[in-house]
Amino acid sequence: MQRLDTKLTLDMFWRQGLALLLGIIIWCVADPALAVDWTHPLSFSNAELSRRDFSGESLQAAEFSNANMELANFTNADLRGAVMSASVMTKANLHGADLTNAMVDQVNLTKADFERCSFQRSSFAPRHI
Repeated sequence: MQRLDTKLTLDMFWRQGLALLLGIIIWCVADPALAVDWTHPLSFSNAELSRRDFSGESLQAAEFSNANMELANFTNADLRGAVMSASVMTKANLHGADLTNAMVDQVNLTKADFERCSFQRSSFAPRHI
């Protein structure tokens, strides 16, 4: 009887050991590239960006909250999914910018240039145009 108990204990020990080893192998071999592909979106909240040149830059999902972007240049910039809220964009150049899926809310856009600008599926509620 004692021999049977010893055999069951050893069998259980080996199973637990193999399960632990398998868990470690899976944890070490799992593809970590899934987490590497995502980066935090750029944040320009409360920033002084007047006369800043963003022309041609990729600013997807960037956040511009309470920022001063007077006379900023966004010519041909990729602003898809960007959030622009409670900001000043007086005389900003958005010529050819892609604002698809962007949110523009309570932004002063007085005399801003929107020529050839894309606003597909965007939420657009400016303070002044």
